[in-house]
This record gives sequence, C-alpha cells and structure tokens, in this order.
Amino acid sequence: MQGALQEIDTATICHLLSKRQYTGELWIESTSGDSDGNTWLVHFVGGSIVYSGNPDGKLDRLQDFLQGLHLADALTSPLTGTERLNLGSALREYETIWLLLQGQVLTPFQASKILQLIIQEVFFDLCRLRSGHFYCCAGQPLQPQLLALDTLALLSRVQTQVQQWYSIFPHVPSLDHSPKFAYPVDVDSSAFNLLGSLEPYLQLETNPSLRQIARYRHQPPIHIVKEVYEAIAAGVLTLVPTRTPEPPPPTPPHILCIDPSPSVCATLNYLLTPAGYTLTTCNTARSGLTTAFEVSPQLILCSTALPDLDGYELCAMFKQSRHFRTVPIVLMLSAGGYSDQKRALLWGSSNYLVKPFLPQQLLSIVARHLPLPKN
Repeated sequence: MQGALQEIDTATICHLLSKRQYTGELWIESTSGDSDGNTWLVHFVGGSIVYSGNPDGKLDRLQDFLQGLHLADALTSPLTGTERLNLGSALREYETIWLLLQGQVLTPFQASKILQLIIQEVFFDLCRLRSGHFYCCAGQPLQPQLLALDTLALLSRVQTQVQQWYSIFPHVPSLDHSPKFAYPVDVDSSAFNLLGSLEPYLQLETNPSLRQIARYRHQPPIHIVKEVYEAIAAGVLTLVPTRTPEPPPPTPPHILCIDPSPSVCATLNYLLTPAGYTLTTCNTARSGLTTAFEVSPQLILCSTALPDLDGYELCAMFKQSRHFRTVPIVLMLSAGGYSDQKRALLWGSSNYLVKPFLPQQLLSIVARHLPLPKN
C-alpha cells in the first residue's frame, strides 16, 4: 500500500493497518516544511505499534529524555556486558534504548516510558501532517520487542491532544519555539506564580524548546503547551523560534573540463574524481558555456584547441561574465613555448598546464586554486 497524504491521512492509514493486523514498516515522508522531520518510520507487529521515530540515526531526542532522568552522560559512557543488534542507522534510537536497558542504565519501566513518549511525540507530528507520501513494507517483526501499543487507543489519545493544540494554535504555533520572559518578572509577583514548574527551564542557558521541555519532564507535548498558553495569555511569556538551519554538509568541489579529446577527459576524470572532486566534461566551447551556467563550477579546465572557438577567447568570455569572472580558469596548452604561456595569462587564465602533463602537476595546480573542504 502506498499513496499521497492528500488522499488519505496518517490516522486512517494506521487504522487500516491495525485492522489488518499488519506486521512491517510504514514510511511517511513530508512534502511540506512545517514539520519537525521530513521522514518517519513506524513499526507494526500484528497491528500494534512497537516503535516510531525519525530514521536519521540521531540520538538528540533520547538524550533529552535521559537528561530528564539525570542520566545525561549515559550515551557517552561505555556499556559493558551488552551486545549490539545491528538493526541499522534507522533504528539506532531503538537499539540504544535496548542497550541501556540491558546495561541496567535504564529500568524496564523507564525504557518502556521513554518509548511510549517517543511514539506519542512522533504521532503528535504525524497527525498534524497533511502533505506527504507513504508506503508500507511488510516484513519480519522488530526484535527484540520492548512494548506493543494498541494502535486505535494511541490514535484516539493523540488526536485529542492535537485538537487541544489546534484550539490554542495561534498562541503556540510550534513545539520548536522556546519560551522567554516577555518582561522582567519579580519572583514575588503574581505573574511569577503562573510559571509553575516551567520556571527552572526558563533559567537554562540552552534555551530549550517546548518539545525539549516535554522530554525533560517525561510528559506529552500538550501538557507543556497548556502551561505555556496560560503564561502567554497573561503576557508573562513569549515564544521565539529556536531552530536554525543546519549548514549543509560540504560537497565535493565542482570542476568543468572543456576539451575535444575523449581520452583527455577520461584521464582527468580518472585523476580528479578519486582525489575528491566532481568533474563535468564538454568537448566544445558552446557546450562548455551552456554547461557552465548549469553546474556553476568552482574551477574550469579549458583546452586552447577547441573545434568551434579558440580556447583563449573562451577564457576571455568567461572573465567578462559576472557569473564566472572570479572562477579560476586553467588553460591546457598544446605547446609549451614562452609565447603560449604568456598569452594564456594575458587572456585572463589563472594558470596553465602544458600537454602532456604529469598527474602530480594537474593535482598540484587544481589544489592551489580549489582546495578540498575539511571534514
């Protein structure tokens, strides 16, 4: 079974899987930007839910729950006498809970409670999701099985929580906002009394979000939302976004090679790709210009002997363009005379190579103008 969430909502999907006593995985992918994660994984056994989470391999959520138990260092301490299950990165959070249970860091009650709260938090997000795709993959039950939640009872409970949240949605737009004092509050004032058990978390330098506070306190998010709403309505608290976009992982630097010889292009690909660069090749000046706008290279290797345009002129054209005037261009010369080298520099190239060149010469010049990013 698969489809789009515009056709069928998450609760209905899970209701059907429960009735069919489904065993396997349900994958849900968001196509909107208003959710905490963009992919979720739900494990069913006989129609009951045994786990749900974000299959990104992160342990941030579990770390928050452990901090609420004063076990903040549990994930950094070696676990003796336990054996990994090798369930894969998508189930890293689940496997870690099992390891903490086997290592007697968590009691069976604590492990079960954390899993229940994780599942409730995930479904609180899923039941608010209306744009996405889903597909089911039947398979073997998740082992070891630490709990089994009645799907229909879970859906009923979470849908009630979602409706409560919608009733105060304008005041609490996101669980990923952080509560702040709207103005200096005196500890003896009546306004301070509205904060109740929230007050200690407002003093933390980490500025935890509502979602994190719920984890610290081992409560469903709606409990924190209700407390915050009262303080917001009284003007004591305000909410500010706490999430900032994570910087994208470094990508391999992109090089454009323009050379009519397939063997030269193949050689460059053989040398540069293993070195950590991405290479796109073209065999004419015209295709080189078009491709340059498509791939936005960070360095251009250009032959001076092109079939449709002199390589020196193409170099000058790139340097006159506002898009590529700062992009280093290395001209590949067919002859290595002094006049050819001088001409290459006069036409705007950053450097030159004389064919045939040694692999180390190529790599040295490329690295000089386009160093690889540090991991």
